[in-house]
Amino acid sequence: AILSSSRTAGARTYGSNWFFRLHMKMLGLINDSPSFTPEARARIYKGFVLPYATELMKFRGGISNMTDITDTNLLTMGLVFNDANLVQFALNSDPGLISRLSDIDEDGFSSEGRPPNYHTAAMDEYLPAMAILHNSGLNVKYPRERLLAAVRMLYERATLWDMIPSTGDCARGGGVVANSAQAEQLLPVFPDQPWLLDIGKNTTLISKVQRLAQGKTYNKEGFRQLLSSKPRLFKTAGLAILRSGETPETQIMATLDYGRNPMHAHLDRNQITLSAFGKMFTHGPGTVYNVGSGGITRSTDPKLNSFCGAGSLGQNVILVDQVNQLRAIGKLVAWSDKPDNQFVTARVNGIAPGVDHTRTLALRDGLVIVIDRVESADEHTYDFVYHNLGTLTPGPGWQSAPLSAPLGKTANYENLIDPAQLTGSGPVRL
Repeated sequence: AILSSSRTAGARTYGSNWFFRLHMKMLGLINDSPSFTPEARARIYKGFVLPYATELMKFRGGISNMTDITDTNLLTMGLVFNDANLVQFALNSDPGLISRLSDIDEDGFSSEGRPPNYHTAAMDEYLPAMAILHNSGLNVKYPRERLLAAVRMLYERATLWDMIPSTGDCARGGGVVANSAQAEQLLPVFPDQPWLLDIGKNTTLISKVQRLAQGKTYNKEGFRQLLSSKPRLFKTAGLAILRSGETPETQIMATLDYGRNPMHAHLDRNQITLSAFGKMFTHGPGTVYNVGSGGITRSTDPKLNSFCGAGSLGQNVILVDQVNQLRAIGKLVAWSDKPDNQFVTARVNGIAPGVDHTRTLALRDGLVIVIDRVESADEHTYDFVYHNLGTLTPGPGWQSAPLSAPLGKTANYENLIDPAQLTGSGPVRL
């Protein structure tokens, strides 16, 4: 806050940079106005644009939704004031808009792209910028198809009742999908993609004109055409989704997240989630970074709150010797999207020193099956961690009794609420 209040750009981050976005939009809107005289243009360029741009360009930063704001602002100013240096920097600096699009993989994920809230925050900036670039007529080559993948990705991850489960993503983690104003930003860039208009939010002039010209009416349920009842593998990103059922009331959806550790998200791999019959049964709470914004109400129980961002115990993963997992990236071992034989297997080497974890997630005959293989040359204690919505009671042949002491004092074990010791014989039934 101190840095941002004393500089125009707080290290290419939000600060006042965020608040100048509307100034840039206004400059773009009045660019062709006869009242925007050469004298007025020169005063604004010398007195505002050059000092502001100089501050922004001191800090290159990395690819993020924050530098997307910077680059969109610089691109707008460069086009309005015919400054090729600003355009060049906005597009081709290390975190520039062209680099940002190259960072998006064919699955639609980027460095920030696993947490849905950060994915949409970034698109709020770079999608309008791409429309500005397209309308400028500049002959700039960039991987345009990645923009379409970025828009589709959120819908391809969602349940049939519009929810994206969190796989350890930050803050709000999962989210609700609906018609998108962001999709409408791409209408000038992709006139041959009618689905962009179908899933639009009817908030832009171009979308309203196109609907009128094509005789279409706005359909607030248009986004549902992108929701899927079929399994999906995001191979590059490292996220597998198993699905059965054709309606929200019958759909079962389970995910396995084994891929790279994205910015802001949790470090644990081989995380599983389960959504079924219109409910979210389990997901990974991730970190509490930025939680509380957007009207979010947090629990008043400090023990419960501690499991957001405290480590591996809050996720649906394997723990070794009651210690948080190490940073690791898994690899795909096997995948089947056959409707009656869906499964995915991924291996993560080094969840703890010398310990490897292979997890298979399968969905068949209405059953979700998890098979774990944990390997090490040394002896360890392994904990299978799973969180589920509802009240837990032991099944026939089993009894539970409260523990007299915490399970442990590492990795947040001391904050487990009401741990119990189970006694019985045969398979554990809960």
